[in-house]
Amino acid sequence: MKHDNYKSGLWHECDDQVLGDDGFVLLRATENLLEKDQHRANIQRIVACVNAFNGINTEQIAGKNLGEFLAGEVKLNKAEPQPDGGFGFTFSGFAIQLMAESFADQFRESGAINYLEMLFEHKDIGPLTITMQRTQGLTPVQKLSKAEAERDVLKADNDKLAASLSTLMEQLAITNEAVKRETKLANQYRDKCDKLVAENQFLKESYEDDIGAYSATIHVPNTSSAIAEFKAQGVEMGIAHLIKKFEGTGNIGVPVMALEWLAANMRAGVKG
Repeated sequence: MKHDNYKSGLWHECDDQVLGDDGFVLLRATENLLEKDQHRANIQRIVACVNAFNGINTEQIAGKNLGEFLAGEVKLNKAEPQPDGGFGFTFSGFAIQLMAESFADQFRESGAINYLEMLFEHKDIGPLTITMQRTQGLTPVQKLSKAEAERDVLKADNDKLAASLSTLMEQLAITNEAVKRETKLANQYRDKCDKLVAENQFLKESYEDDIGAYSATIHVPNTSSAIAEFKAQGVEMGIAHLIKKFEGTGNIGVPVMALEWLAANMRAGVKG
């Protein structure tokens, strides 16, 4: 016969009695040959089992052990292929809820951030590994693939940087050689300029010495006397021409004497 009017809520033990949340005595251990401690143990087990299945109808657990009950509480909701080539299953039910809560507790208590692997030992199958992964997290294989992809990108960037650095070093070497050549030429020009400055200073000093010596030894005649001499010589040339032109005429004596007198006065600086 099915009875659904059992006392709901959590049950509590009190010595050899079982109480409901309201404190009402639900049952009491009967007087029999069992020892008092065994009565207490039976009361504890009854309370533990009732509370463990709190909220579950009696017909769901009647005649079943815990494993059979949990197996019956698993429902397959969906099975479909996944984009990565695998096959996905979606389950629901009380057993799945218990398992999810248990796994979540294990995940939190382990301090895992992304995924957690748990090892189980089954008496028939042997050791089993269960991997839990956050939906938005990455598996070890995915992490490795991501790391390898990032490594390849970094390697490509590093190769480009190395090539650019090599080119820069070559250009720097060429520039350095050019600078060396220009520096050598500049030093040569500077040496030449220093030599020219020294030669110029030597020539300047020599020129000043020569000018001083020349000025000390050369006599510069008086300009007025020289002009007077030139004029007198010109008059004398005129006299010679008259004599040659009119020689034998007997009429040039007075003019010649006058011109000779003029030439003499010119040399003497006398104005006539």
